[in-house]
Amino acid sequence: MAKWTERVIVSDSPNFYMEAVELVDDYFQWLNESDENKEKSIPWEDRHLVSHPENFTLSPSEVDQLFNDVHRFLSECRKNAAPVIYSRQDLQPYFAIKASEHTKEMPGFLKEVLVMSDVQSAKDLTRDEFVTCCLFCLHELSDKLHTGEFEIGSPEEQELYNKLTNPDFDMKEIFDAVTNTSLSDKEQMLILRLFQDIDAIYIKVRETLLLVEQICRENYHIAKDRFANKVKMLKADQGKTYYNEWIERAKLQIDDFRTEEPIYLEVGIIAYGALSIRFTSWQRTKLRLSAGLLFDELCKLEDKGKFRDKMTQKQLKAIADPTRYKIIRQLSIRPQYVQEMADALNLTAATLSHHLAVLQQVLLVGVSIKGRKSYYCLNADELEELGRTLQHMAQRSRMEE
Repeated sequence: MAKWTERVIVSDSPNFYMEAVELVDDYFQWLNESDENKEKSIPWEDRHLVSHPENFTLSPSEVDQLFNDVHRFLSECRKNAAPVIYSRQDLQPYFAIKASEHTKEMPGFLKEVLVMSDVQSAKDLTRDEFVTCCLFCLHELSDKLHTGEFEIGSPEEQELYNKLTNPDFDMKEIFDAVTNTSLSDKEQMLILRLFQDIDAIYIKVRETLLLVEQICRENYHIAKDRFANKVKMLKADQGKTYYNEWIERAKLQIDDFRTEEPIYLEVGIIAYGALSIRFTSWQRTKLRLSAGLLFDELCKLEDKGKFRDKMTQKQLKAIADPTRYKIIRQLSIRPQYVQEMADALNLTAATLSHHLAVLQQVLLVGVSIKGRKSYYCLNADELEELGRTLQHMAQRSRMEE
């Protein structure tokens, strides 16, 4: 059986549909930040490449200059896209919907919907595709896709997906699914309104993405050389060093997952510092790995000590939640699958999955596919590193006594 890294196919050109989705979502996030910090907000197009300068060895301006082509590309895209997206502000609440267990960094509902699609351009995003992705993401927020009743990749599971994602939906079933989420009452009403007005919302989303996509295409020449060099480097990486480093740190073991299918690697320009992997068992969607154009470069510029401090804070915040602490304790016994843990902790599978996503984000939990089940396990290396950090503080305190 081939290792997962041997199945990677690197895309030669940007996915401008995804670039548009990222740009629209970035604008709405900026609006939220501006509303929260009106005195400190700066124009969207003038933002630096690094949002947390305290984590880097160079100043924000120095980083901008070092990657001047990417910074100029972002500035031009933002400047031209701002009026377009601003005129569609009524879409913003749908991008902001999140389960209560999700962190600030996790995407909102409508972005999750749009990144589910495998289209390369918004012109190919059909109404049925949009509805299907909305239904899938809604049921991910409920218990429908976390019951553990079916094995991964089984015909029964695929039948469940097909049933849940039928574009000819029934509003009563939508209501039942919405009320089975951990969303606030206000957000539940927003989801219901989205499905009630789904045709009008689809048209507005598609038209917005088409316009923003064109803006990204028109400015692509600014970052084209760096993009081409990145693709060339990834293709020439015979030892798959980059792929392994990306995934091993997160303790993801996916060699046994959809073994006959390729994994499509896309390099993102708007999401230049992000890294994500999609390995859903829903066979109508491709296995996809998305790497930011500057992901590796920015990692090298991070102040490792400051990064470790920041990660320690995030990890402590994550396990300060009583439910997530119980999950850590449960996984210390042995790796377990979702329904097994849900039963042991008296949680719904959907709620547990959202908490697990938070723990994965701070690298405390990993996933492996064994047979036809996904098993979650502790990332012992990260947990030990967290312990060493706290132990060092204790030892230093004793020395001062």
